[in-house]
Amino acid sequence: MDGNIIYLFLNKTAVKLNILVFCIFMLFSHHIKAQTTYKMSNNKVYDCRGKLTDSEGNKVNTKWYASNEDFIFSICVSGASSINIKFNGTFNVEANADFLKVYNGKDTFASLMKKYDNSNKPSGIISTSDSCVTFYFHSDKFVNGDGFELSWEAKITSVPQPKFTPI
Repeated sequence: MDGNIIYLFLNKTAVKLNILVFCIFMLFSHHIKAQTTYKMSNNKVYDCRGKLTDSEGNKVNTKWYASNEDFIFSICVSGASSINIKFNGTFNVEANADFLKVYNGKDTFASLMKKYDNSNKPSGIISTSDSCVTFYFHSDKFVNGDGFELSWEAKITSVPQPKFTPI
């Protein structure tokens, strides 16, 4: 009988220790996980944070976007109240021909927040009021450029609470 009590005590202690290690890992894991970098394409992702660059599809200047592009890239984060977007480095998109549109929602039917090109370059941080943001990039067949790089980070407001059951 005493062996069973010791086994139950050790088993409960091990479970509590595993839960503690898991909670500590979850608490610090966002500091060690690298952001994923995506290239502009027709895609939908669910990452809480990341980077998005132009397609870099130009055959002559490999870091530039290509001609005749029409890409829609959406980010949707469950539990987010908003998504903050910051443009990094240079922004070089042909004025009055190529553009990047930013929509406050899951697709291009959502409200248009901003339209950027070289005559209207982004500055500062823009924030959605939705758990999704959609980017639409268009380029014509003529002039190309360095394009853009942006990063995003979702503001999470509702996190599902874990459910623990007694042992």
